[in-house]
Amino acid sequence: MDDAQRADMEAQYESLVLATEDMRQALEGASYLVKHGDGMDAGVVHVLLTGVITAYGRPYSDNKGVRKLGKRLAPIDPADKDLHAELLRLRNKLLAHTDSDGGRRVMPRTELRWKGGVGMVGHWSIHLPRDLAAPIADLAGKQQNHFLTRAIEIHKELDPTAGQSLEAPEELGG
Repeated sequence: MDDAQRADMEAQYESLVLATEDMRQALEGASYLVKHGDGMDAGVVHVLLTGVITAYGRPYSDNKGVRKLGKRLAPIDPADKDLHAELLRLRNKLLAHTDSDGGRRVMPRTELRWKGGVGMVGHWSIHLPRDLAAPIADLAGKQQNHFLTRAIEIHKELDPTAGQSLEAPEELGG
């Protein structure tokens, strides 16, 4: 393996290890919502789902200095592909960014009230339902396993002496 190939593999490895952590965060947050979400305030659920969806989409987004995974490691199952596409759309258009076509709008003459006063203009955004958490947890767990398995394969190629000490888990999850 020449230096350029090794550098490419090391960059892939770094991206996969970080992506595995992102999926762990998405899985843990979504699993928490599955277990405790029914008793939670809708605003708190929205904030937690925003974090879950943002973490899920991070590996597929443009980042400075860390290679995005892109389509090559996206889900291939049709149902998972649809959920994946919707999560990335929500992340990129509404939750992590405010795009004009994302659905977040300022409503004219709407007041936002808070303890102690009135004065800010309110906004409208898409409601994120609690029942989105279970499919996200399932998909994030699958992706976490996929990324970790590929990271281990690359690690073994970069360091053949580590081959016996690293094994992909049968299943990770919350």
